[in-house]
Amino acid sequence: MRLQGRVFKIRWTYYLLWLLFSISCSVVISCSGSDAPMVKTVKLECKESVSGDFMNLCDTVFFERLLFPDTVTFGLVTSLKRMGRFTCLASVNTNSLICYEGNSFRYHLHRIGGGMGEYLTLHAFAIDTLKNELMIYDRTQFKVCYYDLKSGNFKCEQKYRRWVSNIEFLDAAHQVITMDYDEKSYLQVVDREFNHLQASLATEYPLITDAVFPASFSYIDSSLYYAEPFNEVIYRITNKAIVPYLKIDFGTSVFPKTNWKSTDTEQVEQRLQKGEYAFMVNLVSERNNVINFFHYYTPTSHHLVRYNQKTGHTEQFKNVSEEIKENSIPFPMACYQNMYLKPVYPDELNRSNPTLWWNRSDILRNIPVGTEANTILLLNYRLAQ
Repeated sequence: MRLQGRVFKIRWTYYLLWLLFSISCSVVISCSGSDAPMVKTVKLECKESVSGDFMNLCDTVFFERLLFPDTVTFGLVTSLKRMGRFTCLASVNTNSLICYEGNSFRYHLHRIGGGMGEYLTLHAFAIDTLKNELMIYDRTQFKVCYYDLKSGNFKCEQKYRRWVSNIEFLDAAHQVITMDYDEKSYLQVVDREFNHLQASLATEYPLITDAVFPASFSYIDSSLYYAEPFNEVIYRITNKAIVPYLKIDFGTSVFPKTNWKSTDTEQVEQRLQKGEYAFMVNLVSERNNVINFFHYYTPTSHHLVRYNQKTGHTEQFKNVSEEIKENSIPFPMACYQNMYLKPVYPDELNRSNPTLWWNRSDILRNIPVGTEANTILLLNYRLAQ
């Protein structure tokens, strides 16, 4: 009887533990299935406007001159990524990519086809300096091609049957992808082989499938941040979680509301492809509590805003839509290590006007006549704190 009683008590104890575990799991599941966690909302009621020359807004401005051979045909730059010493630029127009180490041209990838190491649509790519690899995702053939980062030589490929729009490296073992699958859109943290899912964020709005917007990602202080361009929420991404960091309320008094979100998907895709919309964040450093600038664009408004998390102070550098349209204020394509990057061809700049800020650059004045078609100028700038 004593033995039976002990068995009964042990079984009853296990039952209670199982019951408590089930309840805790149900709570976790219900929380994960509910709305996004509470996140601090910042309403930008900018009361002061600062105007003036673009150069006065920056503490660092310089051009890098990137040359490529006459044998290379390269079109309008549609995406740009920099990691360490390597910079890669892709063009949808020519379906090709050029790679630089420092300012030195390394290679031109233009491998159109369905064979090994060939692609039909160079849609998304990523630089892996740890493994010395360049990854190109071919969305037509649903495969990832791996190339040697320094030489561009083909290494291997693998199938990945997802509709991927962008790839970002997170750390030595993980990467972040934006993708559509089963008519749903996700931001996901996966391993380097795209296999094991670590964290996932389902989005209310589609991650536009025919446009790449890596400018929404920023690497700051060894962390990766994602500025979700539809709800204006900033996420901090780790290898185990995608955590809401800050939500921005632009407010109707400062930023006029538009109906761009109700525009049909094709028009929004075209705007993203042309670089006409981005919600871009540059966190200078969490240590000094400053989110340096937001770049926010709608068809009618484009603003530069600084927000100090410690004081709650916001400073608006006016609506700069016209200045951007006239290229007097550059709209960046990427943000890396607190620097904004924008590639331009020399013939896009009106060098006949010496009063424009870019014509003060020695590198522009010294470009030999006739080499403009083989030169890409990579503008680097950092806005002053």
